[in-house]
Amino acid sequence: MLFIEIEESEEVLKKLILSENIKLKSPDLYKIFNVFKRFADMPVKCDIDTLEFFTGVSNPAGFDIFTLYFIRWFELKLTDELFSAKRLVSSFSYNPTPELLDLRIRLLSCQTDSRANFFSQVWCLDEFQIPATKYKVKSSLIYFSDFGEYEGYVRKKIFVDEK
Repeated sequence: MLFIEIEESEEVLKKLILSENIKLKSPDLYKIFNVFKRFADMPVKCDIDTLEFFTGVSNPAGFDIFTLYFIRWFELKLTDELFSAKRLVSSFSYNPTPELLDLRIRLLSCQTDSRANFFSQVWCLDEFQIPATKYKVKSSLIYFSDFGEYEGYVRKKIFVDEK
């Protein structure tokens, strides 16, 4: 089995998006979902591989923005109690509306019994369906976020409901 290096994963995801003729300036969220689902099935060379779907509101420039995220966590176990992680973040921001500003959720693949179940749950969430069907993406970004090193007790707080 061929494994993708963590550092190559961003480029792999971007190529998948381009291969589906998705424009990141105005992406179709259903197409992004399907690409992320395909990407999640590609093995990456790491010790722990977790998916996250997250929506929330931020206030970066003095006004609210609703953002929807598909995140893939790549963790390396350095010792029994020391981990290092990088996150590949796909973010999609929207102009705020009262309906969007009320949508907040965090779902991790480790909270479900399988990745297929994770994607089934995301598909059914209002936090996914409402932005996907009613609103246009204002901006999108795909980037790496280096989470750095952390101890096991911190990991338990990050992945609060891990099975």
